[in-house]
Amino acid sequence: MTIPLANQWGTFRYNAAELAKPTNVEEVVALVRRAAERGLRVKPFGGGHSFNAIIGTGGIAVDLSAMRNVLAIDLDNATMEVEGGMTICDIIEAGDLAGLHFPSLGSWHSQSIAGAIATSTHGSSMTWGSLSDLVLAVEAVLADGSVVRYESGEELRAFRCNLGHLGIVTKVKLQLTPAFWLHCSHETLPDEQGFAEIAERSKAAEYVNMLWLPYLETAAIRTLNRTDVRKRNQASIDLEEAFTGKTRFGHTVEDLRNYLLGHTVLRAPKLLIPNYSPVICFRVAGMV
Repeated sequence: MTIPLANQWGTFRYNAAELAKPTNVEEVVALVRRAAERGLRVKPFGGGHSFNAIIGTGGIAVDLSAMRNVLAIDLDNATMEVEGGMTICDIIEAGDLAGLHFPSLGSWHSQSIAGAIATSTHGSSMTWGSLSDLVLAVEAVLADGSVVRYESGEELRAFRCNLGHLGIVTKVKLQLTPAFWLHCSHETLPDEQGFAEIAERSKAAEYVNMLWLPYLETAAIRTLNRTDVRKRNQASIDLEEAFTGKTRFGHTVEDLRNYLLGHTVLRAPKLLIPNYSPVICFRVAGMV
């Protein structure tokens, strides 16, 4: 008997021999050793945000969502150590209570920290790099069941982008920064001008990103600069209330709508992208 599993979007499905949900490092060690005895592969996964087969296994799928505790906060050095299953959202909330924040973020809050760093994705600054660049140390369970901790060297660099193949990351130490405020500006340019200028703009400001879609003749560039102003604008307040006020059902409906709209655009891109992109650009502009 196998267990049917899928990524968060339902676009990749696979059948695992077993689904394990460890609650601590000792349980991770035990399941890895049991898998070795049975000749089964082990594959950890976090929020299920992966879009391709890298998330799948026919062996034991390891869900780390029960391992999501803050282990240590060092305010003097602005660091935080957390369990590998802790989500980006969890860390943001815990950091906010302590006056700390990520210096760079991606766009998806439900990813686990171990999963997000494993693919070396997400991040909104050439200054700070991706989320994996913020990793100061990791603890991991290797294939033989041993528990290791890396704080420097090639091993740490490898685990910053391990693709879930080197071991199961159970703890992550992150370099955060004292919380700060940002001012958002947004500009729409002809796409050729946007591509010609984005590199220099990214060097000139700490946070810059560009949105461009095929068959669209414009590019949306968002620039975020640190500010001493300590008052949020109404656009960011409205976005937060719209997001946090949704029920689980509401979020599911929104995900389904975006999924259907995205696939519809793929089937008629030239016709639909000019209408689809202003919605995205508006959201990008408003994320303060």
